[in-house]
Amino acid sequence: MYDPELALSLKYNIAELSAFKETSFRKELERALTKNGKVVPWSDFKKTADELNVDYNRRWLKAEYNQTVATANMANKWQDYQANKYLYPNLKYHTVGDARVREAHKAWNGLVLPIDHPFWKTHWPPVDWGCRCTVTQTDDEVTPDIPSLQVKDAFKNNAALSGKIFAELPYKEGMSATEIKEANENLKDFLQAEDTLIKTKNPKVKISITADRNDLSRNYQVADICAKKLNMDFVIRSHVELKKHTNPEYLILNKFLGDRKSIKGLNNMRKIIDDAKDQMMNKVINPKQIPHYIVWDLDLIEKLDIDQIIDTLRRKVTPERGRTIQGMIFQYKGKAVHLTREQIVNREFEALTKLK
Repeated sequence: MYDPELALSLKYNIAELSAFKETSFRKELERALTKNGKVVPWSDFKKTADELNVDYNRRWLKAEYNQTVATANMANKWQDYQANKYLYPNLKYHTVGDARVREAHKAWNGLVLPIDHPFWKTHWPPVDWGCRCTVTQTDDEVTPDIPSLQVKDAFKNNAALSGKIFAELPYKEGMSATEIKEANENLKDFLQAEDTLIKTKNPKVKISITADRNDLSRNYQVADICAKKLNMDFVIRSHVELKKHTNPEYLILNKFLGDRKSIKGLNNMRKIIDDAKDQMMNKVINPKQIPHYIVWDLDLIEKLDIDQIIDTLRRKVTPERGRTIQGMIFQYKGKAVHLTREQIVNREFEALTKLK
């Protein structure tokens, strides 16, 4: 079960780790340059730098990669288990059963508890670096007693609930306030990069890591439907705080801005089209003043009146009016229709009947 909000949150947490790791590595190199107030010889510095490189970019990187993959997989399992908990209400802890299993993890092997028991908020694998434990769904009897063994604070985490791969950032420990500020600036620069996009289960839909989380689920649902039905590429864009105007949710076909308009009735469509024009004339929102899409999200309308939609389009989009509009996309109950401005001006509305 794909959850765009969770994917965004996990990706953000990985970006945090990367930003703090980069700052930590650089500071370690800077500290290695001098000893007792004097610059160290090149051979000494190179030896230390090589050792740091092995630690940061090989040994620790491998551990972080394995932790990320394992945590993400277990987060996905948690969501699947939640969806099926009425059939299998309990969860069972498993180790791999070999000599490498930690003693604490051995004690939890075979433990069965209800899926919503607080235990799973802090004891969800992986519960240490390199942990290979897992959890399965079951209707077995609940275990009467829970072994009183603690998890390290850094691993008291269920990523599906916390939205974090790393509950604590290991590189943050011991940093000065100045170094933490620098790491946060690195994070900010990384997040502002245009190519920081999250892939989704739909290859034609991507999400900016700084997308607005408040409407993300719905923005993704509509983009997913439209991308599949219309074979169009959607990017859910970075969120920007703007006064008086909403930030367009989409970049469509890697070129055109698109704003999702969710409406409960068709009577205010004309005003929304006018507002969209004002919105896209704003040079902060649309600096290059390129044509835009209106993406109509019509699911809240109980009975769709196609004739009323056509009447509105006839009035608001003519050879002289609505010139900033590239086209309109209509999504209704899992169906999607794309009309270009040329089709609207030429009164080619046949495709709208597909929404019925």
